[in-house]
Amino acid sequence: MNITELAAKLDVAPSKLRYYEQIGLISASRQTNGNRNYDRQQSEQARRIILFRRAGVSIAELKQLFADNMDDDTALKMLAEAKERISAQMQQLDETMAFLEYKTQWHRAQRQKAVSPN
Repeated sequence: MNITELAAKLDVAPSKLRYYEQIGLISASRQTNGNRNYDRQQSEQARRIILFRRAGVSIAELKQLFADNMDDDTALKMLAEAKERISAQMQQLDETMAFLEYKTQWHRAQRQKAVSPN
């Protein structure tokens, strides 16, 4: 899979994948024309990085984790913190969705009043 395909699959810019390669988090083989080519394992590594980053895990933590330089207690703490961040984000999204639903219903009611006044 080339960089454009992988970036589209992961919903990130190709430059992000190039950056992760530059700092050593992922690697890509090269085609004869010099273009990057990601095999299944490399694609999965990139997917994991994207998911960890979305969860707020730092680049430094990822380097340590992927280099197997992180002890289990540190890894468990990092994962617990990431889960807490995701839970907080989910709560905020739930609150936002509830507000949007309220406003949708309010505007529908206003439109209905305008269409059929009493």
